[in-house]
Amino acid sequence: MKDTCKKWQSDWRKIMGFDPITDSEYDSDFDIHFGLWELEKDKLHECFSILPFGEKMYSRVICQLEQDKNNANNDDYLLQLAVTAISRLTSYINSPELENAKIRIVRGNEEDRIRLLMNADPIAQELQDDLCDLIQQESGEQAYFAYFFLTEPLYRMSSYYEPVYWVLWALTGIPNNDPFEPIYRLWELNCQIVIDDEGILIFHNTN
Repeated sequence: MKDTCKKWQSDWRKIMGFDPITDSEYDSDFDIHFGLWELEKDKLHECFSILPFGEKMYSRVICQLEQDKNNANNDDYLLQLAVTAISRLTSYINSPELENAKIRIVRGNEEDRIRLLMNADPIAQELQDDLCDLIQQESGEQAYFAYFFLTEPLYRMSSYYEPVYWVLWALTGIPNNDPFEPIYRLWELNCQIVIDDEGILIFHNTN
């Protein structure tokens, strides 16, 4: 894996105009982690095109999902996304806790978000933990390597993991039933969906 990721790292550094030779490991090379998001679209596309499922991941990276931001105040719409996420997640993992949980919606500011999410877990935590193995099973070794190569730079895109896993899901090659899409759609609306002691919480950050 290290040799493959090192090759991708060198190629990315060339595309970005950096010296391809560096002492930094691929997972701590801040030149490419942050430089990726300063590229024009053609260079960004070039970076992803060298990776397995690069076209699919690139399209997700640049995608601006068309939805009315007012939907964040539409409880029925948020609940629909939550139910879809749960249905898709439980087709991959066995989780009666998710299937039977009560869903509630809370709105608040950043302080509220930190306080409420402090003792909660992402509803997709189990699948997130197993995603690299699913990618290897479905798509093989190169896609498995790409998961580890991309996780850090994708996180630098927004400092949230919701879009990271939505992009990485493309590496599974599974065409439908994407469990991370509704979670990403919620995130686009400044909402995060988690599970805590009271059930499933959709938190809408109104800041």
